[in-house]
Amino acid sequence: MSFSCRVSGLLVGGLLLAGGPGVSRDYHLTPAALSVLSSGDVVILDPVLGLFRYRPGSGKVVPLVDGFGLYEGVDVQVATIGGTESIFVTQVPRSTAGGARLVRFNLEGREKGEWVLPPGKKRCSGVAIDAQVPVAYVVSPQTAEIFKFDLRKPRTSPRPLAKISQEGGLGPMILDGKRRRLLIADVALGALYAVDIDTGKSARLVKDVGEPSALALDAKQDELLVSDASGRRLWSVGLAGKDPKPQIFARLKEFEEPTGLTLSSDGSVWVGDVDKGRLFQVSRDGKLVNTIKL
Repeated sequence: MSFSCRVSGLLVGGLLLAGGPGVSRDYHLTPAALSVLSSGDVVILDPVLGLFRYRPGSGKVVPLVDGFGLYEGVDVQVATIGGTESIFVTQVPRSTAGGARLVRFNLEGREKGEWVLPPGKKRCSGVAIDAQVPVAYVVSPQTAEIFKFDLRKPRTSPRPLAKISQEGGLGPMILDGKRRRLLIADVALGALYAVDIDTGKSARLVKDVGEPSALALDAKQDELLVSDASGRRLWSVGLAGKDPKPQIFARLKEFEEPTGLTLSSDGSVWVGDVDKGRLFQVSRDGKLVNTIKL
């Protein structure tokens, strides 16, 4: 999914948000996508400025990766591979040269691996990691294809997994390991698809969820959470039934354009709002718990 960037004239060198939530200096972060570390820290992806780490206990945001050079970040996913926790970022070239790629970073922000989509695939959107195999799935919205990368072998070519024929604009994606499938949002059509990772067959799961800009899976509750950027709300979708129906989970007046979403260890939800440049922490009963100005 392509995220809008409203950041200009910002200084990244020596970047540090100190003094507690709501304190920022000289710049504005765009929290386009989120993921969470095992420590409970939130990883924030700004498409241009790079990766940042928010520490709820200290109220600070610290830089991890100072921009992506000739690329822009699109989506982010944290996963533990071979006992090592890593951050995976899908990236697209900022010019006509080069192709889309997936990059692995360690928790100090150093690049540890790269995987490139086939020639001609200059765009990519969502990423989902199956840490048990381990493989990464990456969406190419140009052709509505899903590709599969072997995470044990950086710089190797991907294998095609599936193609969704009814798509309008595929975006975020997440692994439903319990059912061995990928759940993928169609941003343009306001729909969610399920793709079997063994057969590659796809089917529409639900429709009418607005502009689904991010997904989070609550495995304990067997529930999918969806941020609706244009609808300024969050949806929940129970996955246990045969005919799941989306329900409005949270609609807060503070939301302007929620595009980032991740689940914390205590069950609350972190929401990144790109228009307001804020993180919102939302309880599972849909109430605002905390606001962090970036």
